[in-house]
Amino acid sequence: MTENSDQSNVDAHVRRAFVDQAGVSRFDLLALADIKRFVNAATLPADEPLAAEIDAFWRAAKRPAFPALHSQAFKAGYSRRGPV
Repeated sequence: MTENSDQSNVDAHVRRAFVDQAGVSRFDLLALADIKRFVNAATLPADEPLAAEIDAFWRAAKRPAFPALHSQAFKAGYSRRGPV
């Protein structure tokens, strides 16, 4: 077997196991929502520090130098998605 046929076999198995005839996923949406909530709780920062950081950003954005720095950052490409 070649690597392509191995991948095709895996793809076919996954489709049979997890997708119904109409192409709709068979995963339990409530279970997925629970998993997402657990992952978010373990990986995202708490809301309180995030709120303080957002407030600090907006205070900094009100300073006179901010518009020029903001413009330079956009021109330098900081608004574009990176390679990662």
